[in-house]
Amino acid sequence: LIYKNKLYLKNLYLIKMNYLIILCFAAFATSALCQVPTPCTTPPQWEARYFEYDVNQKETTRARIRYDATYQRERIIEEYKLGAEDDFYDILYLHNQNIEYVFNLNTKECEKRPITRPWVNFGIPSNATFLGESYIGSSAVPNANLLATIWSKDFQDEKGNKINYLGVWTYEACLPISSHVTSTDLNVDRHSSF
Repeated sequence: LIYKNKLYLKNLYLIKMNYLIILCFAAFATSALCQVPTPCTTPPQWEARYFEYDVNQKETTRARIRYDATYQRERIIEEYKLGAEDDFYDILYLHNQNIEYVFNLNTKECEKRPITRPWVNFGIPSNATFLGESYIGSSAVPNANLLATIWSKDFQDEKGNKINYLGVWTYEACLPISSHVTSTDLNVDRHSSF
């Protein structure tokens, strides 16, 4: 009887140990899976100051942008520089209607025409690769920094042109901070900051 009780206790101990090993494995697997970063969702409506520079075209744009992904609308009030020429525009893009209104602030002329560029989604692209996180600002002063996430994606447009994309978004609100688009096929090297 004592031998059977010892054997029973030994089997019970082994069963408990197996459960403990399975529980520990599940806890480690869960913690590892929870660390896989997933892209945040950019708010559908926001506004910002905007700076863009195209290295290859030598074009600089400074603007205010109002962005509405819900209705695919954008309003950009810009100062555009190409060499020595300065033009100032107020542009309303209505992508759902395929119309843009371009108001030249210098000449006071307004032009209604078909949209000349595709809709730009400022969110993190689907299947983007997470590159890391970084603080922007100072760590010497409390609340003087901002945590940002960095993502990249290589893709092709509808014409087969290869495009490399790198973007930075705020961690908390998922707002765009900057992007860098390069394409040797399109002769583009564009830096944007918000």
